[in-house]
Amino acid sequence: MYNGSSVFSIYNYATSGAVFTITGSTNLVTLAGALTTGGILTQTVTSGNLNNIIDSPTGLEGGFIFKTNGTNKWQLYNAAGTNFGIYNYGLAAASLTIDGATNAITLGGALTVNGALTLSGSPAFACGTITSTNASNNNMILQSGATSEAGILFKASSTTKWQLY
Repeated sequence: MYNGSSVFSIYNYATSGAVFTITGSTNLVTLAGALTTGGILTQTVTSGNLNNIIDSPTGLEGGFIFKTNGTNKWQLYNAAGTNFGIYNYGLAAASLTIDGATNAITLGGALTVNGALTLSGSPAFACGTITSTNASNNNMILQSGATSEAGILFKASSTTKWQLY
């Protein structure tokens, strides 16, 4: 239905609303419902940025779910609160979560690094076990600035018991 104002719409009288709209001045296409495609969905721009915006209502998640043969495998999500994450349906657990209030990152499993790992902050990190499986060199390098110390603290119940520096 063309309404005389550079807007083309397909209107559903049963639901009393437009289900498909093209705004002529901006070429903005609006769908009121789900979009299902049997092939690849391609987006192209010739200049500027290309952004996909997911704007979910307050208290609800927004994200992408990746499936294989109809079975949920992974979800990239913005949680109802402030967190962002990657969810693994196979393990029924979050693989990675970023707290929107603190920027703290939580991994749901082991971290394997192929190459250098740089940690910074104060304290730089707190963890359980650090294991190096390099066949030729197993060095842990602690490097500090010219006026500070590098070291390892051994704590029990938040109380420092030993310090190597």
